[in-house]
Amino acid sequence: MMTDKIEIKQFDAADCLDSEEAIAEYLDAIMEENPALYNAAMQDVEKARQRLAVTNVQAPIALAA
Repeated sequence: MMTDKIEIKQFDAADCLDSEEAIAEYLDAIMEENPALYNAAMQDVEKARQRLAVTNVQAPIALAA
């Protein structure tokens, strides 16, 4: 008898939305496949954009010489 435990983590689409391009593709897919999920998708987008904003604030800015 196996006693190994399987860990299952909850999927969060916002974890995959790491750019504005990814966000646009995600929303396009939602509108094609199931427009009823648009409001939920927008919550994912908001969470992803908050993460992107924090990342952009923490990342050093490279200035052109």
